[in-house]
Formats: sequence, structure tokens, C-alpha cells
Amino acid sequence: MQTHENVEIPRFLGADFAKTYTGRSLPSCGLMVGDLVCLRAASQVANGSLAAVQDGEDTLLGRLFRINNGVALVPLDTACPARIFAEGKDDSPRVVGEVTGWVHSVKRQKSGEEGGAGL
Repeated sequence: MQTHENVEIPRFLGADFAKTYTGRSLPSCGLMVGDLVCLRAASQVANGSLAAVQDGEDTLLGRLFRINNGVALVPLDTACPARIFAEGKDDSPRVVGEVTGWVHSVKRQKSGEEGGAGL
């Protein structure tokens, strides 16, 4: 996901920043490629919360659960397996925020193109 710093986020979402979702479209929960995922900056989230987690170069989106000696990230995409991370290790992923919602992107065609609405 790419971070957007100069995006106007609807106030009711209570988010600090947004990232563009680049995973597979997930019609079952309404998340589509290109949507802006709105996040409240946080280094910790409540058990079972939907969170964005930085793992190396990747930002992962899923429900975060505390387990024995670590955390499990369960993706919204049921085709992807859960990831288990040991707590306290140097290579542990970092929670970057709690998801407050998402905003669908709208692709507009240039005026004059077939099917374009001139917006």
C-alpha cells in the first residue's frame, strides 16, 4: 500500500492518514483495488482489530490477534493464510495504524472519450 499524506479524508472516519489498497479486490467486504484505506496512527491496537502492519517492505492488512508468545495477522483475503509473528524479535512487524474505514476510488475518463461523463 502507498501512503497518502495530502488526501482529504472524510472527518467522520477519524483517520490520521490513508494508504492505497493494492491487494486483490475483496467484494465480500467491499474493499477494492485502488481504494483508500483510512488509518488512525497507532503502534498498538485492541485484540481482533483491523490493522495495517509493516513487515519489511510490505504493508499488510488484517485482523490482529494476540496469541501465546506473539501475534497473528488474519488477512481479510481468505485466500491468504494467517501470519504468525513472535513478539519482541528485531524482525517483528510494526503496527502502523488501526483501520477506521475505506473510501472507494473513482476513476474518471477524460472528457471526449467514449463513455466519458466530462467530469
